[in-house]
Amino acid sequence: MRIFILSFLLLFGSLNIFSKEGFFLQNRSGALIKIDFMSGFKQNNPVKKGPTLDDIKDKINKNEFEKEILDKLTEEIDKNFLKMVYELRDDENYYLKKDLILTDFDSRLLKSHITLNITQDEKEFLKNYKLNYKTKIYSLKENIDNEKAIEISKKAIKFILRVILLDINRENEMPTGIDTEGSPMPHKFPRVFEAKSKGYFDIHFVWGYKFADIIVDNVNYGAVTLGFSINLTNIVMPSLEIMVKYNFNLGDKYPFFEPFVGGLIYGGFIDGFPIGISALGGCDIFPRAMENDFNFYLSAEMRLGGVLYSKIYFDTGKNNEGIWKKFDFLIESGFYFGAGYRWDKQ
Repeated sequence: MRIFILSFLLLFGSLNIFSKEGFFLQNRSGALIKIDFMSGFKQNNPVKKGPTLDDIKDKINKNEFEKEILDKLTEEIDKNFLKMVYELRDDENYYLKKDLILTDFDSRLLKSHITLNITQDEKEFLKNYKLNYKTKIYSLKENIDNEKAIEISKKAIKFILRVILLDINRENEMPTGIDTEGSPMPHKFPRVFEAKSKGYFDIHFVWGYKFADIIVDNVNYGAVTLGFSINLTNIVMPSLEIMVKYNFNLGDKYPFFEPFVGGLIYGGFIDGFPIGISALGGCDIFPRAMENDFNFYLSAEMRLGGVLYSKIYFDTGKNNEGIWKKFDFLIESGFYFGAGYRWDKQ
């Protein structure tokens, strides 16, 4: 870090010694967004998955059936269905009825917000039922023999039980979106993931030098600018920056504008000692260009890049022995506005 600071000061001094025209001062401020993109790939698993068809029990303890299932149901149609397909026996357990033929059932049992998202192979039994659109009742089609009807009914009953239990299982829910980093697992397409991000206020104090215009065959192609800055992120996190950009000359047709592209590298003193590299693009605007005054200018700039930093700090008990470890990488983007003055003759 000391070598970086010394090099920075030497470059600043050399510019002041050797530059007669082209030196500039600028203030730049804006918003900086840092994104921990890897946090978006953290797997979020629910407390309790399912149930799947294999989780539908043929035998359920009386207390579990009545307290943990029936009492959670809010729709009478759901309660009645469970009471129809399960029977209580002398051993105080509920058993799924065998050889029960489900001749018809209410379409509301399927709960479209669930059924539409369940894989098609589990819904194959529906092709053996016909829906009455007026009564909303599914009825078993005619000309199906008894043995086949029992087989179809078993699939239908377990499917409907699964839908009902999925609807009341709040432990299988996983929040997504803002402030919930990670990716829901398991998942189906489209995959949804959220990365941690944070916005910062950034203010930069900039100085540097614009080199002589590049002129070939009397055509002005623009100039290279070398800049340095002290950056204060959220006022209290300082860093030093070196920036190189190329300013395009648009000629007399657009004298007010100098679009530019470039790149930068910066190093921070605290907050994980970040080292960032970004590409940048924007435009310098000269309000007094028509008066041939190219000294005062306004600037708008967009940046996109990455930053490497030390993720963990642990305290050894001595103030001069703070130890940093475990490098991590963030994506960062910023949008800035600024104003400056360039000692320049056109």
